[in-house]
Amino acid sequence: MRHRGFLLILAATALGSLVLALSLHQKIQEERLALVTRESTKKLAGAQTSWTPQEADPLGASSRAAEVLAQELETSLGEIKAGVTDLKTQMAAQNTTIMLRLEEIRSSRDAVAQITSQLSGLESKLKEKEAQIQDASSERNRLTEDLKQQQANLERLRQALAAERDSPSGSTPPRPGIENRTPPVVPVRTRIEAVEASDEVVVLGAGKMSGLETGHVLFVSREGKPVGRVRVIKIYNDLAGAEILDTELDETIRRNDKASTEAAPNESKPTILPIPLTRRDPPPPPPPPPGGNAEK
Repeated sequence: MRHRGFLLILAATALGSLVLALSLHQKIQEERLALVTRESTKKLAGAQTSWTPQEADPLGASSRAAEVLAQELETSLGEIKAGVTDLKTQMAAQNTTIMLRLEEIRSSRDAVAQITSQLSGLESKLKEKEAQIQDASSERNRLTEDLKQQQANLERLRQALAAERDSPSGSTPPRPGIENRTPPVVPVRTRIEAVEASDEVVVLGAGKMSGLETGHVLFVSREGKPVGRVRVIKIYNDLAGAEILDTELDETIRRNDKASTEAAPNESKPTILPIPLTRRDPPPPPPPPPGGNAEK
């Protein structure tokens, strides 16, 4: 906007200077024409004054005076005509110059309008880019918070599994007391939020509030193709931990895979490749007390 104001001021200044110069030039030409006219009038008056009827030879003197006067008048008339012609030529040239200047001013005005339009377009694009940057920043913040939440969910599940393994009643897979439960009446659909391959467990993005319970088996798919199955072993209000039961040949369960308690039509008889689960030996029995007999 400041560039547009500067260009408009510059164009107005140039136009004012041109008009002032043309006015001064026209005034000078008018003064020159008036001066030539006054000189011609003086010569004519002098010629009329020099002629008198009381001369010795009135007719001859009158004739000579008339001839001289006629010659002077012709000379003055020629000078006046030449001055007028010169003035017309100069005025025509000045008119041409004025028209060229006016055309340049019109072109400058059009250029200013075009630049102003371009500046407005650039300002609109700049605002759009700023809005896009703001949206991208908000999306980045959202994804950062989502990642932190997923990491917290995974850490919470890890701690729960570690506590289960370390407890006296804990056992290695397959875990006792966890049996396949009948799927819920209303199918639960969620996604894999995190995968812990070393422990062969995943974090589901649904929990008690969605209708999941311990023992529910979910079918995992990706782009409509079956990937494997998981079983809920730890349940919370908004998420659940599930052990990987099996996967399709050459497939691994990944984050963002879909999981549902309802098998897809093409998953009714899946070809499953069981994953060999790493079994941990139970801890050895405690040593017998000193002087006592070992338990038989």
